[in-house]
Amino acid sequence: MSAAEPPQSANSAPSGGSEAAKPRWLVLNKIDLVPQDERVARTEAFVRDLGWQGPLFAISAIDGGGCRELTYAVQDWLDAHPPAAPEPASDDTPEVVRPGPVRERRRRTGES
Repeated sequence: MSAAEPPQSANSAPSGGSEAAKPRWLVLNKIDLVPQDERVARTEAFVRDLGWQGPLFAISAIDGGGCRELTYAVQDWLDAHPPAAPEPASDDTPEVVRPGPVRERRRRTGES
């Protein structure tokens, strides 16, 4: 497969590993390079030819078009899928002590 050719099926999960279980979104960047009156038709044709059935975002990073919607969707997804809680430490696990914030020392009068 070359960089110019789409994969055979965009919906097939990557083989093996934890990547197979991760959600996939299609983000089409540089949409500003497509004439405005052709964007919807070209995007629909691309998605149809690719066989894509997941979330789709057409954005233009240079002018910000569609970026807000993508950002909000990512945040909504993160809010709905919080990270798993860490495993509780066993009795033989050493306790990790983390220092608090460093406070700035005040100089005494007369110090240089």
